[in-house]
Amino acid sequence: MTFTIEGLGQLIGENPVKLRAGKMIILAQSGFVQDKLTIRAKSDGLRAAQVTVRTEPVSVNVDMPANLPAKQPTQQVFH
Repeated sequence: MTFTIEGLGQLIGENPVKLRAGKMIILAQSGFVQDKLTIRAKSDGLRAAQVTVRTEPVSVNVDMPANLPAKQPTQQVFH
């Protein structure tokens, strides 16, 4: 399965991902601001799918690491 993400965030880990026993896990990191992330999945022989997730801003009182990688929109990939 190959995944793409649209919005202020990024996919973390392997991509494409191999199914194991018909299942898989992907990780998506938001940009820590209010936005929408659309994650699309496709694979030869299977019907493509997508999900849109609404993200919320991080409160100012939350202790966040200073070196988070998701600070800019990721490159949008469409096939």
